[in-house]
Amino acid sequence: MENGGFPWLFVYAFNEFTRKYHWQMLDLNHSTWHAIPEMPSMHHLCPDGLRCVSIPKEGTIFVCGVVFTVFDIPLNLVMKYEMSTNSWSTMLKMNTLIPFSAESGVIGGNSPNLFEPNFYIVLDVEGKWQPIRNLGEKIGLYDVAVMEDMILIKRAPASPNYDVPKGYVFYTRTHIWGYYFSLNLRKGWIGSSIVVLGHLFVLSEAVSERTRLKVFDEKTDSLKDVIEKNPFPDHVICRPFSISCCDDMIFVVGLDLRVAVGNIGKISQDQDQVSNCDQSCGFSVNWEVVDAPRNSDFLGFKPYNSHILLN
Repeated sequence: MENGGFPWLFVYAFNEFTRKYHWQMLDLNHSTWHAIPEMPSMHHLCPDGLRCVSIPKEGTIFVCGVVFTVFDIPLNLVMKYEMSTNSWSTMLKMNTLIPFSAESGVIGGNSPNLFEPNFYIVLDVEGKWQPIRNLGEKIGLYDVAVMEDMILIKRAPASPNYDVPKGYVFYTRTHIWGYYFSLNLRKGWIGSSIVVLGHLFVLSEAVSERTRLKVFDEKTDSLKDVIEKNPFPDHVICRPFSISCCDDMIFVVGLDLRVAVGNIGKISQDQDQVSNCDQSCGFSVNWEVVDAPRNSDFLGFKPYNSHILLN
């Protein structure tokens, strides 16, 4: 596959009404969609039962923790997609069912109800599963971001009225768990997270937010507004979101596989003062909607995962 050196955007989406799923890839150079082969024997796949992790430079995607909906039988399989051959293969079985996904590995867990992990393993660079230290508590729903040698994990509240999000950190070098050192991140964050240029960015799902994209400022231990050169295209990109990144670009996939690209730029202190935005933190974003041909088959498709792969 050649597209002039531009990255490829791979999206896994599922239609809850027709029970159909698709892996599609977007050629960001020519703004065209292409289908890739279906995963083997995945006609009754439950999207909530899997997580994906990719290695962009190697052009590979790993799909972990497959669950079938017909018999509600979890299959602890790992499927591997290779862009060089445009094909799927089956890897080693996991010892767990519900994995966390992150750029530097996959942390998973297993529990009787299949939704709250209670022990964890990691997929190393050699493709082998290695056990790691137990966190000591169940996490349930979550969001994941990778920053240097840390995997930041957010546990979503079981009930907004009785619980609050929590933020955890797993140190990949020492295999040690802990609460994130930031008091604010320890409380978790609301929205989709991604790490760009070594900083944690959060895309808020609240339409009422004045600025949808925020960046975590370690000096003030707070999320600050990113200066928007143009507003996030709410009228085109609708929830639910799937977010990925490549270099200084953020890719947001919304309902019906609509895609927006945010180009992140650093701004000088003088520019920051001119902007009259006290909450900014040295970054700006310019949003663009990818003008790709629309496929009626995409209507109603919700993106569950999106990944950037390189040639």
